[in-house]
Amino acid sequence: MLLEIAVFNFQSALLAAKAGANRLELCDNQNEGGTTTSYGILKLVKEKIAIPVF
Repeated sequence: MLLEIAVFNFQSALLAAKAGANRLELCDNQNEGGTTTSYGILKLVKEKIAIPVF
C-alpha cells in the first residue's frame, strides 16, 4: 500500500518523508483548500527529498 501525504511546506515534507511516506502531494494555501505551490518550494523539495512529489 502506498502512503501519500499532503504537505504545505518544506518542513512538513521532510517530516513526512522521514515518517515513511511513499510520495508527497505538495500544496500551498491550506486555508484555501490547497493551491499550487511556488516553483522555488517545489524545486527545493525535489532536490532534498528522494521520493516522488506531485
